[in-house]
Amino acid sequence: MKLTWRKFLAPRSMAVVGVSRREDDYVNHFVRTMLDYGFKGRLYLVNPREREILGFKCYPSVLDVEDEVDLAFIAVPGEAVSKVLEDCGRKGVKAVIVFSSDSDYLSPTGDRGIGRAIADAVAKWGFKVIGPNCLGIYRPSQGMCFAHGFPREPGDVAFLAQSGGHAAAMGWLGASIGLRFSAIVSYGNAVDVDLPELVEAFSEDPETKVVAAYVEGVKDGR
Repeated sequence: MKLTWRKFLAPRSMAVVGVSRREDDYVNHFVRTMLDYGFKGRLYLVNPREREILGFKCYPSVLDVEDEVDLAFIAVPGEAVSKVLEDCGRKGVKAVIVFSSDSDYLSPTGDRGIGRAIADAVAKWGFKVIGPNCLGIYRPSQGMCFAHGFPREPGDVAFLAQSGGHAAAMGWLGASIGLRFSAIVSYGNAVDVDLPELVEAFSEDPETKVVAAYVEGVKDGR
């Protein structure tokens, strides 16, 4: 498996950008779920307005994290995504998940939303991006999980879904019927990483024997 995919599926360190101290906030829930499932890497929280959340020091930006960051999870308002991607590029991050939802947001310079920001950043920095508008990656062997109620034991089925709802529903279904997964990937609007690349990556994954997918559209099926 290529190095970048190891950073997505077995990150030694992960920065969560945009976490709130509110317990009803999804990203706060995401961090608590990762902790509950026993994430095996080092976790860093980024929020310039807070000093501490959930017992973790908060960093003003990804650039302020002293450690190397393998994976960044971005959950900030649309107008802030471009700046965070720039910080990730300068930090040397190679794997990025963008939870933030794409929209018709137009920046003062006329950039067309999060999708445009991602495409520009990928061209400039060469990192890989899953999203936007996605839940991210469930990888039980690494303690990575985006929703409570998923099986804690790993299996050998990888499920790939553009729809976050379908990704979550499959995890909960697996828990109820005894189906276990090597991974579930919610990949959202697929501005950069799309289904063919995911299928190729999991075909090389030693934990995966079966790949299944819920697909709403493919840009390039080759």
